[in-house]
Amino acid sequence: MHRSRLSRDIISNLPDELLCHILSFLPTKFAVGTSILSKRWRYLWASVPILDFDDELWLNPSTLVELEERITMFQNFVDGVLHHSEVSCIKKFRLGYRDNNLDSVYSWICIALERRVQELDLHLLIDWGVELPPMFFICKTLVVVKLSCALFLDIPTTVWLPSLKALHLKSVEYSDDDSIQNLLSGCPVLEELVIEREERDNQWVVNVSNPSLKILRIFFFTDGFGHPYEQEDQDYKVVVDAPNLEYLSITDYLSKDYFVKDLPSLVKAFIDVEQDSEEFEESPHNGGISYHGPIYELLGRISNVKCLSLTGVTLDSLSGTIGDYKLPTFHNMTRLEFLFIGGFNWDFLPNFLHSSPNLEALIIETGYTNELIPEGWLMPLQVPACLVLHLKEIEIRRIVGEDYELEAVEYLLKNAEVLQQMTIDCHESSMDQEFCGIEIDPENIKAIVDWTVPTNIHEVANKAFEEIKSKMVNSPILRLPNFEKVFEVAYGASHMGIGVVLSQEGHLVAFFSEKLNEAKKKYSTYDLEFYVVVQAIRH
Repeated sequence: MHRSRLSRDIISNLPDELLCHILSFLPTKFAVGTSILSKRWRYLWASVPILDFDDELWLNPSTLVELEERITMFQNFVDGVLHHSEVSCIKKFRLGYRDNNLDSVYSWICIALERRVQELDLHLLIDWGVELPPMFFICKTLVVVKLSCALFLDIPTTVWLPSLKALHLKSVEYSDDDSIQNLLSGCPVLEELVIEREERDNQWVVNVSNPSLKILRIFFFTDGFGHPYEQEDQDYKVVVDAPNLEYLSITDYLSKDYFVKDLPSLVKAFIDVEQDSEEFEESPHNGGISYHGPIYELLGRISNVKCLSLTGVTLDSLSGTIGDYKLPTFHNMTRLEFLFIGGFNWDFLPNFLHSSPNLEALIIETGYTNELIPEGWLMPLQVPACLVLHLKEIEIRRIVGEDYELEAVEYLLKNAEVLQQMTIDCHESSMDQEFCGIEIDPENIKAIVDWTVPTNIHEVANKAFEEIKSKMVNSPILRLPNFEKVFEVAYGASHMGIGVVLSQEGHLVAFFSEKLNEAKKKYSTYDLEFYVVVQAIRH
């Protein structure tokens, strides 16, 4: 009896500081719920420095309580917790709220600021924009701020956030074009900025100027409604002046110009931008030049980057350029990624290889589908210097087996003289998988079988060449199962099909795959993962 009671009380005997730390990982509703465990736990929640309120935990439609009553219960709960909390310095205050009671929201934010909150995370899904209290803009303790939806930023004359290091602005509405820059001007140690925009945010020009900024992410998609004050002579623009920036990510399908000052510290960049040449060519302000030019200019401004990722959408925009534009030379770049690319995007590969003399790693992932399929790949007239001197790693993901893909693979293997590793991941649609193994149509692999071994490649490249041919044309040999040893099951699921592999000690035992019908393609991610597990057990 004594031993049982001792083991049962071992957690309760921990110090208050440790118990409060454990409770800080729970939503505040559940942390307060531990007060019923015993007298020891009754008031512990009041010392937890992290407050996480989310009305979604209260708005459970399965309960018999009316919606308005549940909202009132949530508001009373937040009021009660803030009233009884003994924390004088809140580490994190998170609020997820969907009701239109603006007075309550304003009051809760003020209380958090008065208690020297360090991280403020607001996610408001309400009908009207909430204005932040004036004390927010001069809070000396804020380190992380995340503002999402239904917030209206009217920046005062004085902004001073001396401790703020991370700022996230998602679907926020601004008072004018200068709002973001006026806010940034009062953040002397800001290191990370994330801006997720909507068309109706009152920002024609996003101006990001901050000398301490190291990470910048910009997302800008169309919402289908357009700007309420849209004018023919107005274009969306992005301006960046951050000399210490190390990471830049731009996903932007609406802006027409990118004015980026030199970024001498840039290490990694992700560019996913789309521009419609027909729309721009009809504008009276283009001067006869397609607006793909700004994308080339953007690449020129980040030409000292070490790792560059470009999407198929970006490459499509580059392909329609009118005028004398060419790629800059990426002297520092050692890693290049083409992501979600389609057929004609491969034609840009030689240009980038020539422009990247010190490239060491090349990653190509197919998946972006454009309407036309090229008959072949445009082979470079001269072998790029990086293939001869530096390229050590090549990875091609989700290859289908089109002629232009195979021609590019053959060229890379033939000319990459210092290549150490080449990895090819085949797309599911390129093979007909059966339970007993993989059955490949001989007509589909004839071109691969007929590949001749290049005469001018070194031993490592030659070995890789033959191994790739073997992997692509030969079905795997299945081993009989040994029921005395451990089985390993690996599975994968997409909205095209599912696949399961059974193996022992790295040797294949059995396969199973299934092409999904239209009904199953509509499964959610969770249902799809569950379905493939069920099918794996059945087979």
